[in-house]
Amino acid sequence: ITISPIQTIEKYTGPALLIHGTKDEVVDFTDLNKIRKAARRENVSQFVMKGYGHSDLLAAPELAVEIKSFLSKKNLLN
Repeated sequence: ITISPIQTIEKYTGPALLIHGTKDEVVDFTDLNKIRKAARRENVSQFVMKGYGHSDLLAAPELAVEIKSFLSKKNLLN
């Protein structure tokens, strides 16, 4: 199965947080701007994680803080 972030974000209309590591070995870092542009709306935020790859960023404490902040700002936390 191939997943296209650009095609996915074009179809999704809800709030989105794009998270990308600068050393991502799966999705080129330059694709972040292409994905953001494809969203064509204001309710998309992005968070760049310097020095992280595609999966190792999941263990970074600052990621949890950023996700919680995003969800809170969008009133998506109960």
